[in-house]
Amino acid sequence: MLDGGCLLRQVPLLGLAAHQAKLTMPALVAPVPEERLSPYRRLPSLAGERDERAAAVDLVRRAMQASRDAGTRTIALDFGRLPLGGEEADLRRHFARRELDEGEPGRRLLEGVLAERRSFGEQWVDRCRLSLEAILRYAVPMDVQLAIVPAASPWGVPTPREAVQLIGDFAGAPVGAVFSPGRLAVLAALGLGVAAERRAVLREKALLVEAADAVGLDCPLPFGLGEVDAAELAGFAAEIPVVLAGPPDTTPAELKAARLVLG
Repeated sequence: MLDGGCLLRQVPLLGLAAHQAKLTMPALVAPVPEERLSPYRRLPSLAGERDERAAAVDLVRRAMQASRDAGTRTIALDFGRLPLGGEEADLRRHFARRELDEGEPGRRLLEGVLAERRSFGEQWVDRCRLSLEAILRYAVPMDVQLAIVPAASPWGVPTPREAVQLIGDFAGAPVGAVFSPGRLAVLAALGLGVAAERRAVLREKALLVEAADAVGLDCPLPFGLGEVDAAELAGFAAEIPVVLAGPPDTTPAELKAARLVLG
């Protein structure tokens, strides 16, 4: 699977390399950037305002077209980050210092971000819905399915609850979820646990499984190095890709060990 580390022009080349190695490339994370992003630039967001959404949808469309020859039929949609106050790095620092209890600075930061997020109501979900509608116009004729990546941070969108809502809104369309117990574990560590019923829907509607581990707020880690139960990644249909995930410096040995843990 190709993630956000590649550029749009590299997608067909990587697909060709996979084909020559007798491999398939069943999934791709989109939008895919055209060029390397500087520290002061970011990808257009699928949850942004109209012009930004249009640019992000176009990048997704082009990624779908560029990856078709590689057999890619699942696009994992990353809707981006929300322009909320506070810094995630500060929250991570407070978490490491165990300053998330009532009245402590980490708790105040988290509650402030959540309150700001709630103040916008359904605005973010509406924007995600509009992007999905636009992408489906290209995805359906190409026989491509769309897997929503649930956020693992208050700054992300959609949350697991919002992802379930969107999947329900598009019932009958090729729209599902990326099931990632590691991401859900990060939310639980922040006290934002996902209800069992919602977790079950994400699992049932999974079009792709992210096999990533987590410790506290650290995710993705190679599987077997964290606290996620391997049983959560078992029992999926053979046609659903299970992708081993990890940070950029993950070693081949760690990936082999993760594969053995998963069985």
